[in-house]
Amino acid sequence: MIHHLRKPPRGLVTQPISMHDLRGSGHLVAMARTIMAMDVLKTGPDDDPNGPRLLKLLKSNLGKIPKPLAVHFDPVADSAVVQLRYEQLDQWHNESTTTLTEQCADWLVSLLTAEPQPYAVIREAAREAGFKENVLQNARRQLGGQITDTVGPRRKGNKWQFVHPEATAPPDP
Repeated sequence: MIHHLRKPPRGLVTQPISMHDLRGSGHLVAMARTIMAMDVLKTGPDDDPNGPRLLKLLKSNLGKIPKPLAVHFDPVADSAVVQLRYEQLDQWHNESTTTLTEQCADWLVSLLTAEPQPYAVIREAAREAGFKENVLQNARRQLGGQITDTVGPRRKGNKWQFVHPEATAPPDP
């Protein structure tokens, strides 16, 4: 069965397709043994609309979910027909295929490397950089103990600070 996805909210930056993008009743998702999705493979700021795609499994109760494949639509000389070509994604993986949360985490580390910042300042800077508050919080969770509070959460004068992972790692035996 082919099923189209719901439209993203207006003005939202395109994110990778997930199970949450499937529209309609959860019954379609529940009864399917496998669900595959064809997504755009981000290759740079000026992505070619005819560029490579990403074929990935969103759900499988038949076995382990394999790594996604890069799918290319190569034109055939002097024809309106295209030829499909599949490759392992490792050959195409680059910085632009990172998720929005990973991009926000990188941004947060670069912001806090210079000096600790109050949350209100970080939240406003994140909004200006295109990251919503929930993405900012997810990025902090993803970074684990690398983003800490200076005096404790919800305390007056608290700031977020970046603690380099090597500074908190236990010494090697």
